[in-house]
Amino acid sequence: RVLNAYAVMNMEVGYCQGMNMIGGLLLLLSDSEEECFGVLSCLMDRIGLADFYRDGFPLLREYLSACDEIMADLAPELLEHFRAEGVELNMYLQQWFLTLFIDCLPLELVLCIWDAIICDGLPMALQVAVTILTSLREPLSKMRFQEIATSFKTMRRHADKKGEWKVFEAGHLLVRAA
Repeated sequence: RVLNAYAVMNMEVGYCQGMNMIGGLLLLLSDSEEECFGVLSCLMDRIGLADFYRDGFPLLREYLSACDEIMADLAPELLEHFRAEGVELNMYLQQWFLTLFIDCLPLELVLCIWDAIICDGLPMALQVAVTILTSLREPLSKMRFQEIATSFKTMRRHADKKGEWKVFEAGHLLVRAA
């Protein structure tokens, strides 16, 4: 109902895949649909998330292009490795941006990233994506296509040697690095 209400309120954006993840997380965090709608509206209209979902995905395209340019400067060897392995990085980045990382990272880490996005603006999402990729540059450079694809799909389940995510620390390190 929260997403339907937003789609009716902002018919230019309507509903787009990925918004369900955002709405779902908001509902997990609050018992109030009204509060969820208010936060969703703020994320979409004040923070600028709606531009990811507008017809033609203008902001998403801009972020994908910017990420490609930044990675070409910071880690050209990683991008070349992805090309050699046939990895379409934009395929993964689209999901990261459209779901604000819900689809790929542990919930506790996502909440740290959302805090940074709310406080510092949506460009923080681009900085976080670049930081994730550059932080994982070494292991990703040694992987073949299937390992890279599996790693991107299962990042939310990666654990340390004791089987625990150091999520709080990881979140703060990522945000600080971004």
